Amino acid sequence: MHFHLPKPLHGWREFAGEVAIIVLGVLIALGAEQVVETIHWRKQVGEARHAMSSELGDSIGQSFERQRLFPCIERRLNEISRLLDAAEKSGRLPPLGEIGAPPYRTWIHGTWDTTRQGQTASHFSRTELTNLAAIYEFVDNIDRVALPEQSAWAEIATVSGPGRAIQPAEVVQLRLAVNQARVLNRETAVASIRLRQVAEDAHIDIDAETVKSDNNRPVSQYSICSPIPKQVPEAYAFAPMASNLTATLQNPLRAWK
Repeated sequence: MHFHLPKPLHGWREFAGEVAIIVLGVLIALGAEQVVETIHWRKQVGEARHAMSSELGDSIGQSFERQRLFPCIERRLNEISRLLDAAEKSGRLPPLGEIGAPPYRTWIHGTWDTTRQGQTASHFSRTELTNLAAIYEFVDNIDRVALPEQSAWAEIATVSGPGRAIQPAEVVQLRLAVNQARVLNRETAVASIRLRQVAEDAHIDIDAETVKSDNNRPVSQYSICSPIPKQVPEAYAFAPMASNLTATLQNPLRAWK
């Protein structure tokens, strides 16, 4: 028994040409889809970089601020230490004005969190992704100690007031709070410098205007850098972050567009 292959209507050559056209069309369609996908992810990566440029600009501006305030904070803690030494001997805290505190800042990393948890991260180069992870690790470190630092200063703030008796146990507790505040100040300053060093060496795009807006206040305007006021509070009511509500209302946080 013999089998005969069906012959194309217009011959094998024309049939092969038609097949080639179909294959070429499929390849063009697949290529076009790949181009569209590439453009899509390039857009997503560009938007992520732009958002992180502003986000990191905020952190880097604040990092400059903390580096500038570092010596002021150390000096104020030294003042408090000497005051506690004298109070331990006399058994009394002297009348003392408000001692001030480091400013409380938020260290945002929402864009980075969203990017690294989604598909966009796989479209960054390995080098860029590694450097961004290192930078944001320092941002996270500072963010984690921000509230503990304010808590330490809230305890230290109990020395500001009209003067009162103090027990040895309280002097010990306040010294521990001073030491905690000192360590957190140093940790914040070191992490602030490190995040900038990595960003600069890796040539990460940073929004310069955001950096400038977060770092344009003279140190003389910070209470922690000014002499302790001679005006003594009538009661022991001072605590850090007293002006944060007013500052928050005056500087509303904007959604990212």
